[in-house]
Amino acid sequence: RIGAAPLAAGANAATAAMSTDAVVLRCLSVACGEDLQLFERVVVVSGSERRVCFVCIGKHGLLFVGRDMESLLEKGGKLLYLCIARVVVDTSSPTLFLLEVAAADDAAEAAGWEHGDRLLVESQHRELLLERLAICWQTEQMFRRYRVQKLPLARAAIGAVIVDSRGVGNRAQTAEVMPFRGYESGFSHAGYAVFLREGFKSVAGLKTGSFVHASGWEVTYYAKRFAI
Repeated sequence: RIGAAPLAAGANAATAAMSTDAVVLRCLSVACGEDLQLFERVVVVSGSERRVCFVCIGKHGLLFVGRDMESLLEKGGKLLYLCIARVVVDTSSPTLFLLEVAAADDAAEAAGWEHGDRLLVESQHRELLLERLAICWQTEQMFRRYRVQKLPLARAAIGAVIVDSRGVGNRAQTAEVMPFRGYESGFSHAGYAVFLREGFKSVAGLKTGSFVHASGWEVTYYAKRFAI
C-alpha cells in the first residue's frame, strides 16, 4: 500500500489510496524524524540480503523504515538523492527497479549508507514512486548544486535472476496476462496497463491517457474526482 500526506483527488486508484493512510504516514514521519511526502511497503535486495520495509520520500532523500515502523533500518536507513546516480527500470516485470548509488561528494552525503552501490527494489506502484523520486531528485540538484538536470533513467531486463537472502540465484516467477487475439499490450497511464485493439497509438506521443486509432476511434482514461 502506498500513502502520502496531501489529499489525493481522483488521479487513479494508487493515488486515491495515498489519502487513506495519513495515520501511517504520521507514524513513519516520527520514526524518520522529518516530514514525508509519500511511502510504500517494498522489498529491497542488496547483495545477499533481502528485507521487507517501508520506503519513504523525504525532503533530501529516501528513508527506509523497518516493518515495525519504529526506526530506520540499521546500516542504511537513508539514501540521499544526491547519492543516486541512476535508476534502471526492469523491462521484464512491472514492479522491479534498481537504484545505482554514486560516490558521494563528501562524507556527509554517504553518512549511514552501507548497502553498496546497487539496491534492487520491488514496488507495486513503481511508476508513481519513480515519478515522485524524479521530481525530488531534480529539485535537490537545483537546490544543492545549482544544476537543472533530470534523473538518469535506463531500462533493462534485470529481473531474470533475483538473489534471495541465502545468496542463491532463483528464476523470478512472475505471471503475465497476455492480450486477446487482435489486441496489443504496451499501453499504460497513471500506473495502469491496458490492452487495446491493434493500431491504437498515444496522442502525439504524450502521456495524456488518450489513445487514437486510424479508423477514428479514441480511448481516454477518466477518473472521477472524490474527497474523503
